[in-house]
Amino acid sequence: MLDHRTDRPAAPIDSHDSVQSARAAILASNGLVLALALWQKWPVLALLIPFLIENLVIGGFTIARLVQGAHERLPSIANGKPLDDAAVMRLVLATGFGFMYTMFNLGFFSILGGWDSFRIMFQAGGPAHENTHGTSALAVAGFALMMLIMVWHHYRAYRRSMVIDRIVPLDVTQVMLAPVMRVLVIHFSILLSGVLIMNYITGGMDGLGLDSDKLGQLLIILFMVIKTVVDLHLDSQSQAQFRRVAQAAE
Repeated sequence: MLDHRTDRPAAPIDSHDSVQSARAAILASNGLVLALALWQKWPVLALLIPFLIENLVIGGFTIARLVQGAHERLPSIANGKPLDDAAVMRLVLATGFGFMYTMFNLGFFSILGGWDSFRIMFQAGGPAHENTHGTSALAVAGFALMMLIMVWHHYRAYRRSMVIDRIVPLDVTQVMLAPVMRVLVIHFSILLSGVLIMNYITGGMDGLGLDSDKLGQLLIILFMVIKTVVDLHLDSQSQAQFRRVAQAAE
């Protein structure tokens, strides 16, 4: 298979093992978040913090896709040759997207309590013991492992996108909308979970016979199941698009 723009061999079609490793990465990273949330007794809204970080990672790779190709023309500036209009537009869009997307996520992070909420997530004994000064080394190690797996997974997805972008024209609008839509779906799910908790606390769900802590854990599990299904679906779409493009280019 050749890259039609460069006449160089493009990356091979993802194998079954690659698809399985992507699914395993999703299950492992989300499973670690779930285990940490239940073990450390995170409040439901605290789940937004690791996923805000994941959003920033996805945003970084999205910016890299937007500037792909434009950076190849940067040396022309040193030679007194201006960037072409397409390259300039990509750089402008990447800058604007990066600023707005980062401000949105950092603003959300601030609303959730910022670094204080982040620190409490790793408090020895969980948020219920926020007056304890110790930090759970195991919780920090588990979170770090989750981050490594998550970044590795999104990097592999980015590499697939790079191959696609070299073969077919880049749809800039779709590239920018994809992470935004993902944020809306996932954050809406967890905010809905928060609303359900508030309804229970005010007496709207007394019939379940659950105290607020148990209901919170149940909603955390429910949310993580929803997020995992969304992640697997999005990855399946990405894998399928890669195979279609790669097969058509053979």
